[in-house]
Amino acid sequence: LTLTILWKFRMPGMFFNLYYGFLILVAVLFFIGTIERDAVEIFLKTFLTLYSAGALLAFTLTCLLREVLPELLESMRDWIVALTSLLLFAMIHIDLQVPPTGVAWAWVVYALTIPPWLLVSVSVGHVLPLVLGSLSTFIVAWKISREIVRVFYGHSLSEVPMLITLAILALQGIGIIIGAIFYAKHRATVDDVVRGSLRRCLGQRKRLMPEEA
Repeated sequence: LTLTILWKFRMPGMFFNLYYGFLILVAVLFFIGTIERDAVEIFLKTFLTLYSAGALLAFTLTCLLREVLPELLESMRDWIVALTSLLLFAMIHIDLQVPPTGVAWAWVVYALTIPPWLLVSVSVGHVLPLVLGSLSTFIVAWKISREIVRVFYGHSLSEVPMLITLAILALQGIGIIIGAIFYAKHRATVDDVVRGSLRRCLGQRKRLMPEEA
């Protein structure tokens, strides 16, 4: 029914019902088959992460493979990017337990998720993934600041260590802001270069799929 309404009346907001409706359906079917708490937790984390990542990846590839999106898909761009990005962003933090965790590998993996956010933002032509990537960058900057201070002051949260932490964080923040200003000034050029490089990697530079009538 949702698909019919979405296609017939061109209502982009119906993507919300479709996206979360399928999620709820799968979850309910799983709950019917098991009542073990541990199994449910593992399933939800795995499914929600793969579901959101898969949907965002599919839309990203579609944007790269097509010079112009079909009208219906274009009208749903904001909904698709918002729903998939926000859910994936939340699941990354839940899965890796960032920022509370002190496990080194979790922070390394978390840091590696930042560049993909920036690439997705350029690919889909939407600012939200860029904002999420920037938030992750500041979280990593905070962790770096805290770890540097811990080398000299241990786990102390007294006034001096906290001030030093904030000072180091401020220095990193300045660097991040300078990078953001540079990107804002050269956004069109940077986006074209990055998007072109990604399309070449996909073998689509000279044979982009034609626009639908």
